[in-house]
Amino acid sequence: MASHAFMAPSPVWDPGLQRRALLEYAMDVVVASPLGPLGVLAEPLIVRADDGRLRQTVRVQSLDRHALRPDQPVELELAGAPVAVDRLDAGAHALRFAIPEVDAPTALRVRLPELGVEAALTVSPQRHWEVHLIHHSHLDIGYTDPQHVVRTQHLGYLDSVVELAARTDDLDDDARFRWNEEALFSVTDWLDRRTPRRRDQLLDLVRGGRLSLSAMPFNLHTEMCSTDELHELLRPARRLRDAHGLRFRTAMQTDVPGSVTGLPDALGQLGVEFLSVAHNWAGRSDPDATGGLDLPRLFRWRGPAGHELTVWRTDSPHGMAYMEGPINGFHEDYPVTEELFPAYLSSLGKHPYPLPPGSVFGWLTGSEAQLARTPYPWDLLHLRVHGRWSDNAPPSRTISDVVAAWNARWAYPRLRVSTNEDFLDAVTARIGDRLETFTGDWNDWWAHGVGSAVAPVAVGRRAQWTLADAQTLDAAVGLLGVKSATPADDSAVHSVDDPQGADEGYAQLALWDEHTWGASDSWEYAEQGSSSGTHQWAWKVARAYAALDEAEQGLHRATAGFGDLVTTGPGADASVYVVNTAGQPRTDPVEVFVPAGLVPLGTALVLTDGRDGTRLAHAEREEPAGSRGLGRYLRFVLRDVPPVGHVRVDLTVDPDGTTPSVRPLPDPTVLENDRLTARFDHLRGTVASIVDRATGRELVDPEAAVGFNGYVYDRYATVGRSNHNTSKFADQGNLALLSSRALNGAAAVLEAVDDGVEARVVVERSAPGAELLRTTYRLRHGDGRLEIVNRLRKKSTWDKESAFFAFGFAAAEPRVVAEVAGGLAGPGADRVPGGATYLHTIRSWVALQDGATGIGWASGDVPLVELGTIALPYLPFPNTMGQVEPGTVYSWVHNNVWDTNFPVEQAFDAELRYAVGVGTGDAAVIAAETAAPLVQPFRTVLVGPGLQGDAGTSGLEAPASASLLAVEDPRVRLVGLRSEGTDALVVRLVGLDPAGVRTTLRLPPGVVTASTASYLGDPGEPLPVTDGRVRVDVPGAGTAAVLLTLG
Repeated sequence: MASHAFMAPSPVWDPGLQRRALLEYAMDVVVASPLGPLGVLAEPLIVRADDGRLRQTVRVQSLDRHALRPDQPVELELAGAPVAVDRLDAGAHALRFAIPEVDAPTALRVRLPELGVEAALTVSPQRHWEVHLIHHSHLDIGYTDPQHVVRTQHLGYLDSVVELAARTDDLDDDARFRWNEEALFSVTDWLDRRTPRRRDQLLDLVRGGRLSLSAMPFNLHTEMCSTDELHELLRPARRLRDAHGLRFRTAMQTDVPGSVTGLPDALGQLGVEFLSVAHNWAGRSDPDATGGLDLPRLFRWRGPAGHELTVWRTDSPHGMAYMEGPINGFHEDYPVTEELFPAYLSSLGKHPYPLPPGSVFGWLTGSEAQLARTPYPWDLLHLRVHGRWSDNAPPSRTISDVVAAWNARWAYPRLRVSTNEDFLDAVTARIGDRLETFTGDWNDWWAHGVGSAVAPVAVGRRAQWTLADAQTLDAAVGLLGVKSATPADDSAVHSVDDPQGADEGYAQLALWDEHTWGASDSWEYAEQGSSSGTHQWAWKVARAYAALDEAEQGLHRATAGFGDLVTTGPGADASVYVVNTAGQPRTDPVEVFVPAGLVPLGTALVLTDGRDGTRLAHAEREEPAGSRGLGRYLRFVLRDVPPVGHVRVDLTVDPDGTTPSVRPLPDPTVLENDRLTARFDHLRGTVASIVDRATGRELVDPEAAVGFNGYVYDRYATVGRSNHNTSKFADQGNLALLSSRALNGAAAVLEAVDDGVEARVVVERSAPGAELLRTTYRLRHGDGRLEIVNRLRKKSTWDKESAFFAFGFAAAEPRVVAEVAGGLAGPGADRVPGGATYLHTIRSWVALQDGATGIGWASGDVPLVELGTIALPYLPFPNTMGQVEPGTVYSWVHNNVWDTNFPVEQAFDAELRYAVGVGTGDAAVIAAETAAPLVQPFRTVLVGPGLQGDAGTSGLEAPASASLLAVEDPRVRLVGLRSEGTDALVVRLVGLDPAGVRTTLRLPPGVVTASTASYLGDPGEPLPVTDGRVRVDVPGAGTAAVLLTLG
């Protein structure tokens, strides 16, 4: 019975179609013949003749893959004169001839008389290519298989690496097997699970240049990292460096099309000089529309703190840049490679990109600007190769055998099974001084995928700031006289090199921020393979929760240590020590749980500031859950808590007093204190006005397309649960892919009260695509920040959707910057050409500088923002609003646009916390202060008669207020402290001013010496300590650190 293809092959996935497209695109001339189209190509192949002279080659290729007789009559005419036909083998479907090497463009005529074919072309001098083949495996921790399967496979790959290196020692040096481990995670995994003898074999390969180790643990959504996490990711590399004398000079970042601005500084502090990236545009990117045509394959990237990396960027737009080796057949055999690779090199040297427009999915459209792009100019090439055409591919000897055969035949191109270090050295020696330098954020096009997991993302963010605070508090405890807050007999004790278990917390965070967020078919539930979506997601989400668990346990240990140092205040029934982990004094809200066993429920309490006895207004609420502690939460505002310091608040039972009460607001449309006035339009369900009472400045733009804190719900026309489906669609100029847009409805007021600490209004609004939208507006007495909590509950759907909250500020031409890991991004900051511009993934705030007025907007739980407009999340990401509002921030709450790698549906019930602040001065400083209560809350230590420590143990009294360290200039923020052993401390800083800041640190008692340092504690230049202070330069809006040694 005859069989017929059920479906035509897709050019997206069919390598045969891609290869044919490559061959056709490379040809200098294509002519018709009885055998179908024949292409003629002046190849970049150089052969050494018997007389020692170099000759270049010309190929005639049957594009329909018909056989061409090796003795096919041929006539050649070079520069108008006949030349002898010097035939070279070219396989069954081509003819190849060697001609004298030319030193200038020269006319060539090729005739095949029997076929009636004649072709005229120009042959040019060919580059003497030096090609570094970078053999590696692209690590997806998941995607192709459940995570445990992937990890096991990569353990076996490193066994093979050791074996293949030994088995190719007899080959010429260029052909010997070498391996580039893309992810250090696999190496540390392997070292932990192999015998000392096997470990020594692997480490010897590293020292001998046969195995290159990336400093990066794996491929990351770096924009999801906190600033300290971005550096802590490199701690495993630092440990290997110190334990085994290894030097980390290179790093790899694969698949993810972009990296955060702080990455060069993080890598540079470890000594990394070179970053190899291969961007998978995946049909979800449009780099040429944002300047990508101006970004070469080789360049330098400078971070905000001044560290520079040499960057290789594989820019092939076919969505599989790290698969260029397999496209050229290096994993198959020599004949396939010899047919394809000359065409690839020729195309790379004369076209903007080596593959033609439209050959595979992606953004390459063949526009006039794209076709005018300068081809690759150098004769040095970095080419990634895999052992198979797949992610998570194994190592293979085939690459070495292909190189051995190639170099035996051709003088040029010269191939080398190479390492990133070898390529870096060649670049540095030959063209290093001619590379362009770029600065700024290289924004990730895939970042919108993190909107597919609202609840776990919030968990990961909470883990990040809790980890930082746990280490700071632990360091403070050490400074106050307790060496370890962890009980000595605890089997889970963490070493002094891992304060409060932070390293395990960072390790789990890194696995959460690793770029694989689901299976290839993320909606399926198979046990194995690329459709094991539900299994992979369960493992992935567990990383965020494990990180939070480590962070909170570390914080509990640190606060317990602090509690051992302090006592209740004089005459108090209990005391709360309120700890500020920031570098500047703060006035912020406090919430503390008081168990009923310490103060019985129903008992009236008086709260007093331990510094001066001032009575503090407070509010109370009981814990309603029977499965949680019996007691009440106290809320109050504490003013001027010193930096890296505390204030004691005393709790005293008042037998004649009453518990706090609330009073209704006279007008539920207004919240007002001495700093701000906020008015609400409940008919529209939005904020109508926010006025800075000090200046009379209105913050809300009345002309904004969507009201302030308005909810926007979009639905899209593509179908879900179809692999890479949205990658194959683009807007045709009519926004037809935006199938509907709806806004929230009117607001029903549920509560409008003043509880003595804050005035608040609670409303409920109808919200398309959601079951519940309940909003709480809070304005604390004396506070210049309006807090907004949007509780959003939605069911799961795989219909394509997005939701936003709009915050339109009255600022006509503001300078807008956003906080990202290690620096600033946004319209007002530098950026690397080709990065995404329609969205940003922020740490916690956006700053709008409008003349002398600074406006801060903060988001505690959801990181995605769009500035000025809402873009359609399909190529080419056009504006859907009909206008651009420079002062509007859209918080992109959730989406499920991706059809692979990320979840395609989600349900959640989450409180999304925002804050708005205003003042006169630096907007970035105001924004950081606005965000502080959301992401760096005051920490509390409750002590009572049965919980207090013995102050005599440390020889210290428990002062009502103390400060251990301060940062003088508010444009420099303290990221955190970390103990280094028992006698050193790292102070981690980040700047907010692109021009750089010189600031003063007030140091804790007992500091002997100070020096500049890396975030990981490597010492730099000495810093003089004068009167307990040290001057520190924070270059740009980047990171800096100081290492303090203690007496």
